[in-house]
This record gives sequence, structure tokens and C-alpha cells, in this order.
Amino acid sequence: MPAVGSVEEVLRRQRDAFDLVYLHRLANAEAYGGLARAWQTRARLLYSVADLHHVRLARQAAVQGTLELAAEARLVRGRELAAMRGCDVVLTHSPAEAAYLARAATGAAVHVVPWPALPQRPRLPMIARRDMAFIGGFRHAPNADALRWLAEAVLPRVWARLPALRCFIVGADWPAPPSWSEDARLQMVGPLDDLASLFNTVRLTVAPLRFGAGLKGKVLASLAAGVPCVMTPVAAEGLELAGPLAELVVEGAEALAARIVRLHEDQRLNAACG
Repeated sequence: MPAVGSVEEVLRRQRDAFDLVYLHRLANAEAYGGLARAWQTRARLLYSVADLHHVRLARQAAVQGTLELAAEARLVRGRELAAMRGCDVVLTHSPAEAAYLARAATGAAVHVVPWPALPQRPRLPMIARRDMAFIGGFRHAPNADALRWLAEAVLPRVWARLPALRCFIVGADWPAPPSWSEDARLQMVGPLDDLASLFNTVRLTVAPLRFGAGLKGKVLASLAAGVPCVMTPVAAEGLELAGPLAELVVEGAEALAARIVRLHEDQRLNAACG
């Protein structure tokens, strides 16, 4: 293809050349949906929401008590629903979001695309592994809030029972150390190209999200690796967990701490959740 300066130029130069245009996230659906409809009249437009931004913002506003954020969530909701009306198909990874959109986006053709999570098992048995991990980047607001809550409210309760337990923070852009915690047991690892080495080191992961939306890939990756993930209901949304896995979902700092301690120490339960 000859050099082009923009997406608009591709759509215009190759008018009616495409059968399908895939738009990922709201920003791209808004920026290019109308152009794709105008210049690619034969194409079907697919809009992948990734997660519902307005749901995430509304939950954040509720947790943080922010009126401005609640107002922004309402505006984003209108934009997201308008983008859906302009496309032929709406894709989500979360059955929970699909059920919500069936009510909120009447008439939209919503389809659930399962998140691929290839099963793998740690090479080392649970008894040869130790500690826990938090996975997520700093620039995503739910992660920043979750880690701060973990450090301030959950880990002190864990450390009262397991004082040597370390929590590895895996993800991009975290300050080291964060201004709200200088405890050496909270260890910043940074981004990893492959999480296999992490899952071969720790006994469990934790996803203490207080707000967010969509399916959580880090939770699926941990479970697929046979490493239990202690999580809040927000982190578990869209997952169909049964048996021992359902017990990984808890609310409140004390309940999270108790479940972390038990998963770290109880080999039988850890294996049942893997």
C-alpha cells in the first residue's frame, strides 16, 4: 500500500474497497465510524467496546463521591449509545455487559466474543512458591485506586497474620515507591512481557477493584495458569465462577485479607481453586 497520512485518507482513497471495518473503543468509533459509513458503503461496521466507559466512570464517581465524574459518566453514556446506533454490530467480552446493553441499547446487535485464555500450569508446585501479585498499570484509574486500597486497608490485615508475605506489583508506570506506601514488602516489578515467570513464583494474585467495567484479562490469565485470584465482585463481573472458584470473590478489606491468607497457606484449597 502506498504511504498514507491518516485513516481518513485510507477510507477515502479506497472507497467501497472494504467489506468490514473494525472500530475498537469509543474514541475510534466516534472518530471514524461516520467516515467509514460515508466512504465504505458496502462495509459492515463492528464496534468493540473493550469495556463500557460510562459504567466504569459512574462506578468511580460512586466510590469517590465525585459529582463532576458522575456528570461525565452521563455524557459518555450518551456518546457510547450513539456510537452503537451508528454501527451494525457491537462486540463485548462480558456477558454482564451484553445483558446490560440488551436493556440500555435497545435494537443494537450485541454479541459476546469470549476472551481467549490458554490454560497453563506453573512448573513449580504451590509449596515451592510464595507471596502474591497485583497485576495492572498505574495509568488505568481502577488499578491505581485498587492498589492504594490494597496497601492501606487490606495488606495491613494480611501482614498481621503473615508478616513476611510480599506483594509484587506488575504493570507499567507505577511510581517507586508510591507516595502512599514505602513498605518494602510492596515490591514494584514493572511490566513483564510474559506472566508465566510470575505465575511460577507466587501462590496467588489479587484484584481488589472497587470500580471498573468489562471482563478482566488479568483475572482470566491468572486462573488459566492455575493461580487463584482473590477478587472483588467488580473484578469478577462477567465470569461464570462455580464451586471453589466462586469463593475467590469477596467484599470488604477484612474478607479480602482473610481469603488471601487462607489461599496462601491452605494447599488443598489453593489446588482446588487452580
